Amino acid sequence: SVAALRRLGVEDFYICRGWKGDVFEDHLDELGPGVQLIDCLDFASTGMLESLRLALRHVEVGRALYVCYGDIIFRPCVARQLLEAHGDIRVVVNAAAPGRQSKGFAEVEVVSTSSVGKARL
Repeated sequence: SVAALRRLGVEDFYICRGWKGDVFEDHLDELGPGVQLIDCLDFASTGMLESLRLALRHVEVGRALYVCYGDIIFRPCVARQLLEAHGDIRVVVNAAAPGRQSKGFAEVEVVSTSSVGKARL
């Protein structure tokens, strides 16, 4: 995913790490310049939104932001389609139904928002 986004000109990467996060230390050279590691100390009891909250502290307002799962690898064409799509918020989803190519329903994170913009899991 980092390589696919680099091909499109993305230069800054914030990787939120939790379980087995120390492994990233051994691969920083492979990831290249512009990678910043952010520790999510409560990873065992929180979900993706906590990682996103931690990362947002480092993001410059007004800049494009790509949010990707660390265990999802996608082709450069997916990143290009995301970049070329129109709208303030663009989302790429896995079209596969839960099963061998996707997480089962029991492992999927669900987020809903209220009319005042509060999110809950």
